[in-house]
Amino acid sequence: MMQVRSTAAAATGAVFAVVLTVANGQGGTLSASRDIAATAALTLLIPFSVYLGGLLRARATTGTDAWLATTATAAGAVGTGMKLLSDAPQQALSHDGIAAGGQAALALTAMADATTILALFPLGLFAFAVGAASLRARALPTWLGVGALVAGASLLVNGCFLHTENVPALLVLSLWCLVTSIHLVRASRRQEVDAGRVGVPARRDVPASEV
Repeated sequence: MMQVRSTAAAATGAVFAVVLTVANGQGGTLSASRDIAATAALTLLIPFSVYLGGLLRARATTGTDAWLATTATAAGAVGTGMKLLSDAPQQALSHDGIAAGGQAALALTAMADATTILALFPLGLFAFAVGAASLRARALPTWLGVGALVAGASLLVNGCFLHTENVPALLVLSLWCLVTSIHLVRASRRQEVDAGRVGVPARRDVPASEV
């Protein structure tokens, strides 16, 4: 049962990336169903960051490694929470009958855009912490650790453009989460098969980089 939970936790990253991309990538006016799907997808980034933090912490051999693992979990949760809050002004515009183009509508839109941009900083810290901890402790393959650093850099650079409405760095993070999640799910399934062959419970502390 512990292995099933591990596989499900690893899969949250892929579900986050796929559902968020589909919900936001169809163009046109946002619908209630797409709003709900996007919000649910973003929420799944929280358990995925917690799962990654647990993997990194299990491989930590120094205080720095443990600090990076905790930072990854906290930054991922904070960044996701801020991004979720950025949807509140848009919800007010959509459902409270606020006239488009008015001063209130412009203020709410600016608030939503600013919150989204600010969320890129903790999300960038999340990616950097995962990448650094992975490379130090070999908790993930090297290419995934480097990919996390690239995602973190793109998020921080994107966040420096405070007045932009475009956040392509979120697509980079989504792609990294998708690839990482698929790798972790496959690693978890392999551990499950190997454990079944020898008749012992699957170990949760086997590093994904060695599977």
